[in-house]
Amino acid sequence: MSTLRCVAAIMATEVRRVLRDRAALFFMVMLPAAIMVIIGATFAATQVTRIALVDLDASPASRELVAAFEQSHRLDVSRMADRAGAVDRTKLGELAAAVVIPHGFGARVSDGRANVSVLTASPQQSQAATAAVKAAASDLGTELAARRFVADHIPRLSGARVAELVTGVDARMSPTGVTTRNLGGSKLITSNPYTYTAAANLVLFVFVNSLAASAALIETRRLGVARRMMAAPLSTGSLITGITAARFAVAVLQSLILIAIGMLFGVDWGSPVAAVALIAVWSLVSAGVGTLIGCLVDKPDTAAGVGVPVGIGLGMLGGCMWPLEIVPKLMRTIGHLTPHAWAVDGWVKTMFEHKGLTDVLTNLGVLALWAAVLLSISTLTLRRRLTS
Repeated sequence: MSTLRCVAAIMATEVRRVLRDRAALFFMVMLPAAIMVIIGATFAATQVTRIALVDLDASPASRELVAAFEQSHRLDVSRMADRAGAVDRTKLGELAAAVVIPHGFGARVSDGRANVSVLTASPQQSQAATAAVKAAASDLGTELAARRFVADHIPRLSGARVAELVTGVDARMSPTGVTTRNLGGSKLITSNPYTYTAAANLVLFVFVNSLAASAALIETRRLGVARRMMAAPLSTGSLITGITAARFAVAVLQSLILIAIGMLFGVDWGSPVAAVALIAVWSLVSAGVGTLIGCLVDKPDTAAGVGVPVGIGLGMLGGCMWPLEIVPKLMRTIGHLTPHAWAVDGWVKTMFEHKGLTDVLTNLGVLALWAAVLLSISTLTLRRRLTS
Protein backbone atom coordinates (compact mmCIF):
# COMPACT_ATOMS: atom_id res chain seq x y z
CA MET A 1 0.00 0.00 0.00
CA SER A 2 1.43 3.39 -0.97
CA THR A 3 2.06 6.07 1.62
CA LEU A 4 -0.64 8.29 0.16
CA ARG A 5 -3.23 5.51 0.32
CA CYS A 6 -2.24 4.76 3.92
CA VAL A 7 -2.65 8.40 4.93
CA ALA A 8 -6.02 8.59 3.15
CA ALA A 9 -7.26 5.40 4.85
CA ILE A 10 -6.20 6.63 8.30
CA MET A 11 -7.75 10.04 7.68
CA ALA A 12 -11.05 8.52 6.52
CA THR A 13 -11.19 6.24 9.56
CA GLU A 14 -10.52 9.09 11.98
CA VAL A 15 -13.08 11.36 10.32
CA ARG A 16 -15.75 8.63 10.56
CA ARG A 17 -15.00 8.20 14.26
CA VAL A 18 -15.43 11.91 14.89
CA LEU A 19 -18.65 12.12 12.89
CA ARG A 20 -20.13 9.24 14.90
CA ASP A 21 -19.57 11.23 18.11
CA ARG A 22 -22.86 12.98 18.92
CA ALA A 23 -21.20 15.46 21.27
CA ALA A 24 -18.74 16.44 18.55
CA LEU A 25 -21.57 16.89 16.06
CA PHE A 26 -23.41 19.10 18.54
CA PHE A 27 -20.43 21.44 18.83
CA MET A 28 -19.77 21.13 15.13
CA VAL A 29 -23.19 22.07 13.74
CA MET A 30 -26.08 22.50 16.14
CA LEU A 31 -24.64 24.88 18.75
CA PRO A 32 -22.97 27.41 16.40
CA ALA A 33 -26.00 27.38 14.10
CA ALA A 34 -28.36 27.98 17.03
CA ILE A 35 -26.25 30.84 18.39
CA MET A 36 -25.98 32.41 14.95
CA VAL A 37 -29.75 32.28 14.48
CA ILE A 38 -30.59 33.55 17.98
CA ILE A 39 -28.17 36.50 17.96
CA GLY A 40 -28.89 37.42 14.36
CA ALA A 41 -32.66 37.21 14.85
CA THR A 42 -32.40 39.41 17.94
CA PHE A 43 -30.79 42.18 15.93
CA ALA A 44 -32.97 41.58 12.89
CA ALA A 45 -36.11 41.97 14.99
CA THR A 46 -35.07 45.52 15.84
CA GLN A 47 -36.39 47.57 12.92
CA VAL A 48 -36.30 50.87 14.80
CA THR A 49 -33.33 53.16 14.18
CA ARG A 50 -31.64 54.09 17.47
CA ILE A 51 -30.30 57.63 17.56
CA ALA A 52 -28.76 60.05 20.04
CA LEU A 53 -30.47 63.44 19.87
CA VAL A 54 -28.61 66.59 20.88
CA ASP A 55 -30.66 69.83 20.96
CA LEU A 56 -28.19 72.73 21.08
CA ASP A 57 -30.86 75.34 20.24
CA ALA A 58 -33.51 74.70 22.91
CA SER A 59 -35.99 76.91 21.01
CA PRO A 60 -39.73 76.27 20.65
CA ALA A 61 -39.13 75.08 17.08
CA SER A 62 -36.33 72.70 18.12
CA ARG A 63 -38.50 71.33 20.93
CA GLU A 64 -41.22 70.64 18.40
CA LEU A 65 -38.72 68.82 16.23
CA VAL A 66 -37.54 66.78 19.23
CA ALA A 67 -41.17 65.88 19.93
CA ALA A 68 -41.62 64.87 16.27
CA PHE A 69 -38.57 62.60 16.50
CA GLU A 70 -39.79 61.01 19.74
CA GLN A 71 -43.24 60.39 18.27
CA SER A 72 -41.84 58.74 15.15
CA HIS A 73 -42.38 54.97 15.09
CA ARG A 74 -39.13 54.62 13.10
CA LEU A 75 -36.85 56.21 15.70
CA ASP A 76 -35.72 55.20 19.17
CA VAL A 77 -34.48 58.49 20.61
CA SER A 78 -31.97 58.89 23.42
CA ARG A 79 -31.61 62.55 24.41
CA MET A 80 -28.08 63.66 25.16
CA ALA A 81 -26.73 67.08 26.16
CA ASP A 82 -23.18 66.38 25.01
CA ARG A 83 -22.41 66.21 21.28
CA ALA A 84 -19.05 64.50 21.87
CA GLY A 85 -20.68 61.73 23.91
CA ALA A 86 -23.28 61.13 21.19
CA VAL A 87 -20.53 60.93 18.57
CA ASP A 88 -18.53 58.43 20.65
CA ARG A 89 -21.51 56.12 21.10
CA THR A 90 -22.22 56.29 17.39
CA LYS A 91 -18.63 55.46 16.46
CA LEU A 92 -18.76 52.39 18.71
CA GLY A 93 -21.88 51.17 16.94
CA GLU A 94 -24.12 51.47 20.00
CA LEU A 95 -26.38 53.86 18.07
CA ALA A 96 -27.15 54.21 14.39
CA ALA A 97 -26.62 57.96 14.34
CA ALA A 98 -26.11 61.14 16.33
CA VAL A 99 -28.65 63.81 15.35
CA VAL A 100 -27.63 67.37 16.23
CA ILE A 101 -30.02 70.34 16.19
CA PRO A 102 -27.64 73.32 15.93
CA HIS A 103 -27.77 76.76 17.54
CA GLY A 104 -30.01 79.13 15.61
CA PHE A 105 -32.31 76.39 14.34
CA GLY A 106 -35.46 78.15 15.51
CA ALA A 107 -34.48 81.45 13.93
CA ARG A 108 -34.00 79.79 10.53
CA VAL A 109 -37.27 77.84 10.49
CA SER A 110 -39.33 80.79 9.31
CA ASP A 111 -37.30 81.31 6.14
CA GLY A 112 -36.87 77.62 5.31
CA ARG A 113 -33.12 77.48 6.02
CA ALA A 114 -33.25 75.34 9.17
CA ASN A 115 -31.00 72.28 9.10
CA VAL A 116 -30.09 69.38 11.37
CA SER A 117 -26.99 67.17 11.18
CA VAL A 118 -27.02 63.36 11.06
CA LEU A 119 -23.67 61.83 12.02
CA THR A 120 -23.26 58.13 11.23
CA ALA A 121 -20.47 55.57 11.50
CA SER A 122 -21.03 53.77 8.21
CA PRO A 123 -22.67 54.24 4.81
CA GLN A 124 -25.10 51.41 5.58
CA GLN A 125 -26.41 53.13 8.71
CA SER A 126 -26.34 56.52 6.99
CA GLN A 127 -29.09 55.59 4.56
CA ALA A 128 -31.46 54.17 7.18
CA ALA A 129 -30.87 56.93 9.74
CA THR A 130 -31.17 59.75 7.20
CA ALA A 131 -34.43 58.34 5.83
CA ALA A 132 -35.94 58.05 9.31
CA VAL A 133 -34.81 61.54 10.36
CA LYS A 134 -36.00 63.11 7.12
CA ALA A 135 -39.40 61.49 7.55
CA ALA A 136 -39.81 62.93 11.06
CA ALA A 137 -38.47 66.35 9.99
CA SER A 138 -40.77 66.35 6.99
CA ASP A 139 -43.78 65.78 9.25
CA LEU A 140 -42.83 68.85 11.29
CA GLY A 141 -42.10 70.80 8.12
CA THR A 142 -45.56 70.06 6.79
CA GLU A 143 -47.16 71.25 10.01
CA LEU A 144 -45.14 74.48 10.14
CA ALA A 145 -45.82 75.19 6.48
CA ALA A 146 -49.54 74.72 7.05
CA ARG A 147 -49.44 77.11 9.98
CA ARG A 148 -47.74 79.79 7.90
CA PHE A 149 -50.16 79.18 5.07
CA VAL A 150 -53.15 79.75 7.31
CA ALA A 151 -51.62 82.77 9.07
CA ASP A 152 -50.53 84.43 5.85
CA HIS A 153 -53.43 83.78 3.51
CA ILE A 154 -56.66 82.83 5.22
CA PRO A 155 -57.63 86.42 6.15
CA ARG A 156 -57.55 87.57 2.50
CA LEU A 157 -58.13 84.26 0.75
CA SER A 158 -60.31 84.44 -2.35
CA GLY A 159 -61.55 81.69 -4.61
CA ALA A 160 -59.47 82.96 -7.51
CA ARG A 161 -56.29 82.67 -5.46
CA VAL A 162 -56.80 79.13 -4.13
CA ALA A 163 -55.22 77.27 -7.05
CA GLU A 164 -52.21 79.58 -7.17
CA LEU A 165 -51.61 79.39 -3.41
CA VAL A 166 -51.97 75.62 -3.28
CA THR A 167 -49.55 75.26 -6.18
CA GLY A 168 -46.94 77.36 -4.40
CA VAL A 169 -47.26 75.67 -1.01
CA ASP A 170 -45.01 72.75 -2.03
CA ALA A 171 -41.99 75.05 -1.95
CA ARG A 172 -42.65 75.66 1.75
CA MET A 173 -43.34 72.09 2.82
CA SER A 174 -39.85 71.17 4.09
CA PRO A 175 -38.26 74.00 6.05
CA THR A 176 -35.97 71.55 7.89
CA GLY A 177 -33.03 70.18 5.92
CA VAL A 178 -30.90 67.18 6.92
CA THR A 179 -27.14 67.05 6.38
CA THR A 180 -25.46 63.65 6.77
CA ARG A 181 -21.78 63.08 7.53
CA ASN A 182 -19.96 59.77 7.96
CA LEU A 183 -17.86 59.75 11.14
CA GLY A 184 -15.64 56.91 9.96
CA GLY A 185 -16.18 54.90 13.13
CA SER A 186 -17.11 51.26 13.50
CA LYS A 187 -16.33 48.98 10.55
CA LEU A 188 -18.65 46.31 11.89
CA ILE A 189 -21.95 47.86 10.85
CA THR A 190 -23.83 46.13 8.09
CA SER A 191 -27.39 45.72 6.94
CA ASN A 192 -27.25 41.98 7.70
CA PRO A 193 -27.30 41.33 11.47
CA TYR A 194 -25.99 37.78 11.00
CA THR A 195 -22.65 38.80 9.45
CA TYR A 196 -20.39 39.30 12.46
CA THR A 197 -21.83 36.47 14.52
CA ALA A 198 -21.43 34.09 11.56
CA ALA A 199 -17.72 34.86 11.21
CA ALA A 200 -17.10 34.87 14.97
CA ASN A 201 -18.89 31.55 15.44
CA LEU A 202 -16.89 29.96 12.65
CA VAL A 203 -13.62 30.95 14.33
CA LEU A 204 -14.80 29.99 17.81
CA PHE A 205 -16.48 26.66 17.16
CA VAL A 206 -14.01 25.25 14.64
CA PHE A 207 -11.38 25.71 17.36
CA VAL A 208 -13.60 24.40 20.17
CA ASN A 209 -14.72 21.42 18.12
CA SER A 210 -11.09 20.50 17.40
CA LEU A 211 -10.45 20.47 21.14
CA ALA A 212 -13.52 18.35 21.78
CA ALA A 213 -12.68 16.00 18.89
CA SER A 214 -9.26 15.32 20.41
CA ALA A 215 -11.09 12.76 22.56
CA ALA A 216 -11.10 10.44 19.53
CA LEU A 217 -7.29 10.54 19.37
CA ILE A 218 -7.08 9.95 23.11
CA GLU A 219 -9.27 6.88 22.71
CA THR A 220 -7.09 5.67 19.84
CA ARG A 221 -4.05 5.89 22.09
CA ARG A 222 -5.75 4.56 25.23
CA LEU A 223 -7.17 1.46 23.53
CA GLY A 224 -3.87 0.67 21.84
CA VAL A 225 -5.30 1.08 18.34
CA ALA A 226 -2.42 3.31 17.31
CA ARG A 227 0.16 0.77 18.48
CA ARG A 228 -1.57 -2.05 16.60
CA MET A 229 -1.58 0.11 13.48
CA MET A 230 2.17 0.47 13.89
CA ALA A 231 2.47 -3.31 13.56
CA ALA A 232 1.37 -2.98 9.94
CA PRO A 233 3.84 -1.98 7.22
CA LEU A 234 3.16 1.64 8.06
CA SER A 235 5.65 4.34 8.96
CA THR A 236 5.22 6.55 12.00
CA GLY A 237 5.21 9.57 9.72
CA SER A 238 2.30 8.22 7.67
CA LEU A 239 0.28 7.50 10.82
CA ILE A 240 0.92 10.97 12.23
CA THR A 241 0.11 12.59 8.91
CA GLY A 242 -3.15 10.65 8.61
CA ILE A 243 -4.25 11.55 12.14
CA THR A 244 -3.41 15.23 11.67
CA ALA A 245 -5.03 15.30 8.22
CA ALA A 246 -8.22 13.94 9.78
CA ARG A 247 -8.31 16.84 12.25
CA PHE A 248 -7.76 19.24 9.36
CA ALA A 249 -10.52 17.63 7.25
CA VAL A 250 -13.04 17.85 10.10
CA ALA A 251 -12.20 21.53 10.66
CA VAL A 252 -12.64 22.29 6.95
CA LEU A 253 -15.92 20.37 6.86
CA GLN A 254 -17.27 22.29 9.84
CA SER A 255 -16.19 25.60 8.29
CA LEU A 256 -18.01 24.80 5.06
CA ILE A 257 -21.16 23.82 6.98
CA LEU A 258 -21.14 27.11 8.93
CA ILE A 259 -20.52 29.09 5.76
CA ALA A 260 -23.49 27.36 4.12
CA ILE A 261 -25.69 28.16 7.13
CA GLY A 262 -24.56 31.78 7.01
CA MET A 263 -25.37 32.00 3.31
CA LEU A 264 -28.91 30.81 4.06
CA PHE A 265 -29.28 34.02 6.08
CA GLY A 266 -27.78 36.18 3.37
CA VAL A 267 -24.28 36.48 4.83
CA ASP A 268 -21.71 37.69 2.30
CA TRP A 269 -18.38 36.03 3.10
CA GLY A 270 -16.42 38.40 0.89
CA SER A 271 -13.64 37.45 -1.51
CA PRO A 272 -13.85 33.68 -2.24
CA VAL A 273 -10.05 33.43 -2.51
CA ALA A 274 -9.48 35.20 0.80
CA ALA A 275 -12.23 33.11 2.43
CA VAL A 276 -10.68 29.84 1.23
CA ALA A 277 -7.27 30.92 2.51
CA LEU A 278 -8.68 31.88 5.92
CA ILE A 279 -10.56 28.58 6.20
CA ALA A 280 -7.46 26.57 5.26
CA VAL A 281 -5.04 28.27 7.63
CA TRP A 282 -7.53 28.36 10.53
CA SER A 283 -8.23 24.66 9.99
CA LEU A 284 -4.49 24.01 10.26
CA VAL A 285 -4.35 25.95 13.53
CA SER A 286 -7.31 23.99 14.86
CA ALA A 287 -5.86 20.67 13.67
CA GLY A 288 -2.60 21.48 15.42
CA VAL A 289 -4.21 22.31 18.75
CA GLY A 290 -6.58 19.33 18.53
CA THR A 291 -3.73 16.91 17.87
CA LEU A 292 -1.63 18.47 20.63
CA ILE A 293 -4.40 18.09 23.22
CA GLY A 294 -4.96 14.52 22.02
CA CYS A 295 -1.29 13.80 22.73
CA LEU A 296 -0.97 15.55 26.08
CA VAL A 297 -4.21 14.44 27.77
CA ASP A 298 -4.85 10.83 28.76
CA LYS A 299 -8.61 10.88 29.42
CA PRO A 300 -11.31 11.81 26.88
CA ASP A 301 -13.47 13.49 29.54
CA THR A 302 -10.56 15.70 30.52
CA ALA A 303 -10.14 16.90 26.94
CA ALA A 304 -13.76 18.10 26.82
CA GLY A 305 -13.87 19.33 30.41
CA VAL A 306 -10.72 21.44 30.14
CA GLY A 307 -10.35 22.07 26.42
CA VAL A 308 -13.79 23.52 25.75
CA PRO A 309 -13.68 26.20 28.51
CA VAL A 310 -10.15 27.11 27.44
CA GLY A 311 -11.29 27.40 23.83
CA ILE A 312 -14.21 29.63 24.79
CA GLY A 313 -11.96 31.76 26.99
CA LEU A 314 -9.51 32.29 24.13
CA GLY A 315 -12.44 33.11 21.88
CA MET A 316 -13.62 35.79 24.30
CA LEU A 317 -10.15 37.36 24.34
CA GLY A 318 -9.91 37.10 20.56
CA GLY A 319 -13.15 38.88 19.67
CA CYS A 320 -15.47 35.94 19.08
CA MET A 321 -18.00 37.15 21.66
CA TRP A 322 -17.76 40.89 21.00
CA PRO A 323 -15.74 43.09 18.63
CA LEU A 324 -12.30 43.97 19.92
CA GLU A 325 -12.75 47.53 18.70
CA ILE A 326 -15.10 48.26 21.62
CA VAL A 327 -12.69 47.08 24.34
CA PRO A 328 -9.80 49.09 25.84
CA LYS A 329 -6.51 49.20 23.95
CA LEU A 330 -4.77 46.97 26.50
CA MET A 331 -7.39 44.25 26.05
CA ARG A 332 -7.06 44.52 22.25
CA THR A 333 -3.33 43.98 22.62
CA ILE A 334 -3.85 40.98 24.89
CA GLY A 335 -6.51 39.63 22.52
CA HIS A 336 -4.02 39.63 19.66
CA LEU A 337 -1.82 37.25 21.60
CA THR A 338 -4.40 34.63 20.61
CA PRO A 339 -4.79 33.31 17.05
CA HIS A 340 -8.54 33.99 17.26
CA ALA A 341 -8.09 37.77 17.02
CA TRP A 342 -6.04 37.45 13.84
CA ALA A 343 -8.62 35.14 12.30
CA VAL A 344 -11.56 37.41 13.22
CA ASP A 345 -9.66 40.45 11.91
CA GLY A 346 -9.14 38.61 8.63
CA TRP A 347 -12.85 37.91 8.28
CA VAL A 348 -13.67 41.52 9.16
CA LYS A 349 -11.41 42.71 6.35
CA THR A 350 -12.94 40.46 3.73
CA MET A 351 -16.58 40.59 4.90
CA PHE A 352 -17.00 44.16 6.13
CA GLU A 353 -14.28 46.05 4.27
CA HIS A 354 -14.54 43.93 1.08
CA LYS A 355 -10.78 43.38 0.95
CA GLY A 356 -9.05 40.68 -1.06
CA LEU A 357 -6.32 38.10 -0.50
CA THR A 358 -3.44 40.57 -0.48
CA ASP A 359 -5.08 42.58 2.29
CA VAL A 360 -5.27 39.60 4.66
CA LEU A 361 -1.73 38.33 4.04
CA THR A 362 -0.56 39.59 7.43
CA ASN A 363 -3.39 37.74 9.17
CA LEU A 364 -2.68 34.61 7.14
CA GLY A 365 1.03 34.85 7.96
CA VAL A 366 0.44 35.10 11.71
CA LEU A 367 -2.02 32.22 11.62
CA ALA A 368 0.35 30.14 9.50
CA LEU A 369 3.05 30.71 12.12
CA TRP A 370 0.64 29.56 14.84
CA ALA A 371 -0.21 26.50 12.77
CA ALA A 372 3.45 25.67 12.15
CA VAL A 373 4.31 25.87 15.84
CA LEU A 374 1.29 23.86 16.99
CA LEU A 375 1.68 21.19 14.30
CA SER A 376 5.40 20.84 14.97
CA ILE A 377 4.92 20.40 18.71
CA SER A 378 1.98 18.04 18.27
CA THR A 379 3.84 15.94 15.68
CA LEU A 380 6.90 15.57 17.91
CA THR A 381 4.72 14.77 20.93
CA LEU A 382 2.63 12.21 19.04
CA ARG A 383 5.76 10.56 17.61
CA ARG A 384 7.23 10.22 21.08
CA ARG A 385 3.97 8.78 22.41
CA LEU A 386 3.72 6.22 19.60
CA THR A 387 7.33 5.07 19.74
CA SER A 388 7.87 5.06 23.50
